[in-house]
Amino acid sequence: MKTQKDTNPLVRAYTPAWRPPNASLAGMVVVIDPAGGGSDSDDGRRVDDLAVMTGAVLFHFVQQAGGIPIMTRADDNPAIQRAELREGQFIATEQSNRDHTSPSSSTITVSIAFELTDSDSGTAIAVQPTSADSSGEQLATALREAMSCVSSHQPTVAPHACKKGSPSCLITFQLAAPIVRAQRAPRIPREAAARICRGLIAFQSANTES
Repeated sequence: MKTQKDTNPLVRAYTPAWRPPNASLAGMVVVIDPAGGGSDSDDGRRVDDLAVMTGAVLFHFVQQAGGIPIMTRADDNPAIQRAELREGQFIATEQSNRDHTSPSSSTITVSIAFELTDSDSGTAIAVQPTSADSSGEQLATALREAMSCVSSHQPTVAPHACKKGSPSCLITFQLAAPIVRAQRAPRIPREAAARICRGLIAFQSANTES
């Protein structure tokens, strides 16, 4: 009779993946906006899914850090078809955002987009402020610094229209198409979300100290 292998040493030796420090985003409302949705092409669906998966991981990171995460898309439907937030769902409209936050809460918006390229130059990441004030640029700077160790170059992306309001940014990840098509990049959503969360924590820390 075979004896069952003792897995306790493995369990005891396990080191969990990175987690945000407790209360590091306390009081911050993070609207997570995965770009895309509703694509008809295979590659379009791949990048749409990557954006949603990254947003979902970021949702839990923000929650673990004491923030209030709100996702604008948790399925394949584009923004125009999204419903209002209901208990147990990620999805929220601007009105839902106001209803679920206190007047003292700070709100930022992070839009996440993925693009595929045939280049073999590695992952490229661009961070653009989408709010027309200094806080948007401060948020973009914090996010760029958090992304610097995985960004080999800045992809060329179309200028994004800036609007007044709370700090907001668009993060565009440009990935090698063959790797994504072969499904050889399973860790991308978690790694991308961790980098984004680190940037949010740095932004929160800098603004708390000031």
